[in-house]
Amino acid sequence: MRCLVSRTRLALSLVAAALVIAALLPVPARAQVLYGSIVGNVTDTTKAAVPGATVTIIHKETNLAREATTTADGAYRFVNVQPGTYTIRVALAGFKESR
Repeated sequence: MRCLVSRTRLALSLVAAALVIAALLPVPARAQVLYGSIVGNVTDTTKAAVPGATVTIIHKETNLAREATTTADGAYRFVNVQPGTYTIRVALAGFKESR
């Protein structure tokens, strides 16, 4: 009988220890963000990158505008963009402006 009791105590101790360890493990936090990003690449009709183009985003509700210049590989990025509807314009000398 002693053997059965000590095995039960051991099993309960192991279960209790596992529960304590599980309670102490970090849990990933999930949060909502208030801002987003707009990213993209500017290419010409041959799909070649267009560096140095001016990209402008205009928030339709507030009419606020922000500008960025494309990198050597034609990439642009706007961070901390408020939610809403935007117009995007791309301009570079020698090219027709795109909306």
